[in-house]
Amino acid sequence: MAWFDHRVVTALIYAKGAETETSKWFEIEAEDLYKVSRFSKDEIAKLVWASALLMDRAQVFGTIGDLYLALMIAEQFGLARRKEQIEKMIEEFNW
Repeated sequence: MAWFDHRVVTALIYAKGAETETSKWFEIEAEDLYKVSRFSKDEIAKLVWASALLMDRAQVFGTIGDLYLALMIAEQFGLARRKEQIEKMIEEFNW
C-alpha cells in the first residue's frame, strides 16, 4: 500500500496538485509506511523510504527542515547515494 501512496504523492508533485491534497497523501503515506515498517526486516529500505518522504515534503512545502532531517538519517545510517541527493537539494534550496 505504501508504494501506491508514494506514487500518488509523486503524481501530485509533478502535476502541481493542490497543497491540501498532497498534504493529505503525505499523511496517508507516512501512516502506511509506519504500518509496513512494523513487519519489515529491511531496515535500510525503511530509512531510504522515510528520507524520500522527507525530501518530497521539502519539495512541496518549500521547507529546508525536512531536508536536514533526511540528511541526518542518511548520514547516521551510511546511505551515501541518498546523502548526495539530499546535499544537492540543499545546495539548490540555498541559492
